[in-house]
Amino acid sequence: MVASCLLPFNKFLQPISDCEVSINDLIEQTVPDRWPVPQGHRPLRATGSALAVAVTLLEVCFPNTGARIMLFIGGACTHGPGAVVGEELKNPIRSWHTIKEDNAPYMKKATKFYDGLAARAVKNGHVIDIYSCALDQTGLYEMHACFNTTAGNVVMGDSFKSSLFKQTYQRVFEKDCNGFLKMGFNATMEVKVGNGLKIEGVLGCCANGSVKNASVSDTEMGIGGTCQWKFCSISPRTTIAALFEIVAQVTLRFYSDFLTDFYLFFIYLN
Repeated sequence: MVASCLLPFNKFLQPISDCEVSINDLIEQTVPDRWPVPQGHRPLRATGSALAVAVTLLEVCFPNTGARIMLFIGGACTHGPGAVVGEELKNPIRSWHTIKEDNAPYMKKATKFYDGLAARAVKNGHVIDIYSCALDQTGLYEMHACFNTTAGNVVMGDSFKSSLFKQTYQRVFEKDCNGFLKMGFNATMEVKVGNGLKIEGVLGCCANGSVKNASVSDTEMGIGGTCQWKFCSISPRTTIAALFEIVAQVTLRFYSDFLTDFYLFFIYLN
């Protein structure tokens, strides 16, 4: 994207080189929200709505183009779509027991909402990172598809001001020896196997590519039922485990060799 672009979204999205000063000024002027919170209530947080706006904005402006959304949350969503708990403190956020007993009134609806946002992000190759810093739960269970399927980062901490969080956040922007960010986008991994093996699935943060052929096993492990997977984000630290089923007759007296090829394609950020 160039500064001379006349597309409508140029009003909202600009190259960092053109708006870095303005962004720094806004960050320096940011102060805590002093909006009064009634006693016995939680602050109103419309996290789901904010994330939906971000997903929609990138979906419309940059479809099928590498991009990442960074969501910073300091508490549970209490208002609008994606709410995981009510406004009143007398109603606690769901626990493991309430989930097990199917007595978590917000969970299913919120999970369905965030699953939908994650699916839209995956379709366009957009990453969702979640940075959660709070002393209480913030609803990561309901939002797990957002970072699991888009291969986004998820960081939990006590405070955004802690040195540990700052060091962790800075790692996202590490550069290689050529000065390029260590980020890849819109990656696709395809596994091809020879006779004697079938693909059961993979373990890791990615999305199902929904490409099935004769080499795909009927037994699914992890993300299975396909020979292709999509990674909205990839880095040198990305780790994936591929699981295979041995279908050839193998004698115990000899070692057997199986042919397996991995193909990975991605967009590199420079």
